[in-house]
Amino acid sequence: MLNRYFTTWDDIVTRHKGIIDKFIGDSVNIASRLEGLSKTTSASLIVSEEVYTSLSDDLKRDFRSLGSAKLKGKTANIRVYGALPVQSRG
Repeated sequence: MLNRYFTTWDDIVTRHKGIIDKFIGDSVNIASRLEGLSKTTSASLIVSEEVYTSLSDDLKRDFRSLGSAKLKGKTANIRVYGALPVQSRG
């Protein structure tokens, strides 16, 4: 079974509440939606377009576009990218 990860670039606010830290912010919501989206693809890593465009050209070669996704709570679709399996990397 593949481990599925997700990421987005943005500010994440933490609040300490007892023993548990609470993470809040738009980034957390987007990351949660990307995690849900990861269950419908074989990509072991999914990133938003914002993260993808910040990668070096060498790293970008290890990703493929998964197209646009409509994420719950967002009015506009966001483009997402998935990491290629290690065997497919050039």
